[in-house]
Amino acid sequence: MRRTTLLVLLALTSLSVTAVAARRPPPRPPAPVALHERVSAIERDVLAIEELILHLNGEAKTIVEVQRRLDRTLAELRDLRIDVQKAPPPVALVPRIVPVPVRPAVVTPIFDAELDAILASAKKQSFDREIMRVLDMGLVGKPVSVSQVRRAIALFTFSREQLEVVEKLNPMITDPENRFQLFESFVFSSDQAALEKVLNREGRR
Repeated sequence: MRRTTLLVLLALTSLSVTAVAARRPPPRPPAPVALHERVSAIERDVLAIEELILHLNGEAKTIVEVQRRLDRTLAELRDLRIDVQKAPPPVALVPRIVPVPVRPAVVTPIFDAELDAILASAKKQSFDREIMRVLDMGLVGKPVSVSQVRRAIALFTFSREQLEVVEKLNPMITDPENRFQLFESFVFSSDQAALEKVLNREGRR
């Protein structure tokens, strides 16, 4: 009868160890020893008790040792259950998302072949207003380089129309760091001063 009682207690102990280990939380344990280490120790005690039970021959010393180990294991299980209940819930770690820098789109000027076709069509016109109309339809709003703007300026004789071309094409210049070269297209200081106003006005928008 005593041996049957020990076997029943052993079965209950193994089930308790399995249940506690199954719901073991991942955070740091409240006790100095990790929970999984304590469960492993209990499993070793259970195995030792099983070994003692196999050698039970009615020896009082062996029965006392089994009872002592079983009591110690059950006490450890009770403590472990309390610690598991007190353990904080798992904390979900949110990965830090590092934004990927977006490179600005590189804008390139129109091909010289396209510019050549526009300028060739403009040169066929008889009056400045007609030339300006061709530039408005074919060139204004398209990305252009400073050198291409200078080619468009060369279609006109008077600075008034030349400054108008600069004002229309300046917003789409792809290399603004070279805008100083536009001053070479104007001879008189008054025209260069007017050009500076046009460029500065665009820069303040």
